Amino acid sequence: LSGVVEPEAVSFDGTNDYLLRTSDMTGNADGKTFTFSCWVYWTNESSSTVFTTTNAFHVLLDTGGNNEAHVTANNSSGTKIFDVKLVDGSSHAIPKNTWSNLLLSIDLANTSNRSVYINDVLFSSVWVTYTNDNIDFTSTKHAVGGYINTLNGSVQANLQGRLSNLFLDYTYRDLSIEANRRLFINAEGKPASGQDSVDNYSLTELYVGSQDNTPLEVFMSTDGTKFYMAGNTTNSVYQYNLST
Repeated sequence: LSGVVEPEAVSFDGTNDYLLRTSDMTGNADGKTFTFSCWVYWTNESSSTVFTTTNAFHVLLDTGGNNEAHVTANNSSGTKIFDVKLVDGSSHAIPKNTWSNLLLSIDLANTSNRSVYINDVLFSSVWVTYTNDNIDFTSTKHAVGGYINTLNGSVQANLQGRLSNLFLDYTYRDLSIEANRRLFINAEGKPASGQDSVDNYSLTELYVGSQDNTPLEVFMSTDGTKFYMAGNTTNSVYQYNLST
């Protein structure tokens, strides 16, 4: 059809197909913040895993026909500290047989800093578990399109459909700001053309809300290697180390 632009995608047959990385990500660290986005075209009714790590992070499209989706996370002790359920009545929260964008950004230290968008529309999510703790992002295995068995590390392929532009980093972004959503989905509801540079965006963003969410003043050292923030809530001054 004229004007239709589909994402470049990887296809999964739901039986044998999955992508697996058998080592941790470079520079990976546990933390309380993350942004996740993906474009998905899924076709089967059964549970469909988009992304999972060995012990902690799991994005699931549907749980056995209950018309819901889940994003869950554990801490390093294996305790579930985050669980958001996406429910849309009798229909699927993320519709089947069409391309959809799932976008969420989370800060477990602040219940005001959390949102889920589906196709650029704010979704009324059910926050089942939301604990101020570090997610165990460091993992020996990361899988796309398959579920990792935490007991023996085996992978079960269970996504039937296509995935594209899957993104995960450990930065909180205020998705109520349109410019932040445009990093992943454009105003026409298509994949953002500049998503390959979004990592550079995250590296230049300094989020101070986990220390103090009412900063009064900010200032730099004369050599540009120190950033200071004076916080009103904690009556403290915080120092951040920067590269020039």
